[in-house]
Amino acid sequence: MKELVPTDVLIPLLIIVPISLTTFFILKLILKDSKKAALIVSIGLVVFFTYGHFYNILKGFTILDEVIGRHRYLIIPFILGIIIPTYFIIKSKIDFQNITKIVNGISIVLVIMVFVNITTFGITEIESYSTIHYESTNDPMELQNIYNTPDVYYIILDEYGGPESMKYLNYDNSQFYEFLKEKKFIIPEKSISNYPISDFSIASSLNMEYWNDLSDSVGKNSKSYLPVREMLYNNPVMKNFKSLEYDIVIVESSLIPTENFVLVDDIICHNEKMDLKLLDTVTRASMIGYFVERYDEQKKRDKVNCAFSEIKTIGNDKDKPIFAFIHIFLPHPPFIFGPNGETVIPGNPISSEIWDEKIAYIDQLKFANKEITKVIEKILDKNEKSIIILQGDHGSGFDIDWENPDESMMLQRLSILNAYYAPEISENQFYENITPVNSFRIIFNEYFNGSYKILEDRNYWNTGDAPWDFHDVTEIIGKK
Repeated sequence: MKELVPTDVLIPLLIIVPISLTTFFILKLILKDSKKAALIVSIGLVVFFTYGHFYNILKGFTILDEVIGRHRYLIIPFILGIIIPTYFIIKSKIDFQNITKIVNGISIVLVIMVFVNITTFGITEIESYSTIHYESTNDPMELQNIYNTPDVYYIILDEYGGPESMKYLNYDNSQFYEFLKEKKFIIPEKSISNYPISDFSIASSLNMEYWNDLSDSVGKNSKSYLPVREMLYNNPVMKNFKSLEYDIVIVESSLIPTENFVLVDDIICHNEKMDLKLLDTVTRASMIGYFVERYDEQKKRDKVNCAFSEIKTIGNDKDKPIFAFIHIFLPHPPFIFGPNGETVIPGNPISSEIWDEKIAYIDQLKFANKEITKVIEKILDKNEKSIIILQGDHGSGFDIDWENPDESMMLQRLSILNAYYAPEISENQFYENITPVNSFRIIFNEYFNGSYKILEDRNYWNTGDAPWDFHDVTEIIGKK
């Protein structure tokens, strides 16, 4: 509910309800008994849509060294859970009148509960959100091109951790950093994200500011992501580049619906199909969840591969300079790539004898390194005057107690890759503890004659359950 609006329930309902009614009427014609038909459909729906929740609880569960928490084993009792009651109902001579009344009563209560939850959330969140009139503190300023309008690439590798994250994972990432240094990237030594959640981190970078003031407007108890999404879609970084007569190019992301960006000129790797996020979530929790997951994983692979391929040629057909916003869902889970781009099905190890998510994360990080290396070489071969900002939005998230994180957990999550290729900017401008909120302030000041104030670099902790309740942890993690 915190990511969708209430009307998003309509598409799943328009698919599930007709299928259920059609099945009911077919069974009614066959059995000549509406009560039996209704009970069979009801049992089928309950078993079909609860399977995924049990699977998530039992996934990986082991007995005598045999992993029984797998689809191939768990699906059997659920299939029997439909077949056996159906057989009993068909063969039974019982009058199901009273049972039907009880089931109807339970169904009505459940529907009312869901409706009340959605309505309550809508009233407290959506209406509150619609009354927010938040204006960026970044007043529009007259910018001008000083260095012959370089192309600008803002590349975010999702969940790409920095040195502190790599320490936790016991992985030496120095070879990739050496490549960046050879290409004359400036790499601040102590880069920490401003926020541990993607939406807030990315939106903060593109708005060049913190969310404390907006938090006061939304309310610390709010669970909605919609206000920060709105600020992301209307961000001043893109407005500034548009005012400088840049074309805005966005590479389709698995996180953010790119068509909602206000100023976008081109969307790369865009899927024209309707975004059915809620339907996808519902079907993932069903008995066909395995097939939905495999299909969704392949879509993600295709999107990532498309992004790495298309970035290299962005802007080739344009007369204008470009600002390219590129968010790539790596090394963020699901872990679907091996270190060389091999297809991986989560749960099936490729670099070890047993499935280990930390090793799977490192495999995807290795793949991301290889591909982004090719991208950077291609961009610089095309135009070595380009600007490239390469960042993680946050670090890895293994074994984190989100409600009570200690210093090491915060560092693992907030430590990020942060590298700048900006030939006209001296190295000391990107100081060792710079945070992403100041990245574009420096770019606009140094390249486009801007006068943005460099903000104090602060780091905040928030959680998915309380996204607007920010806790300043700058002093805690600043000890390192």
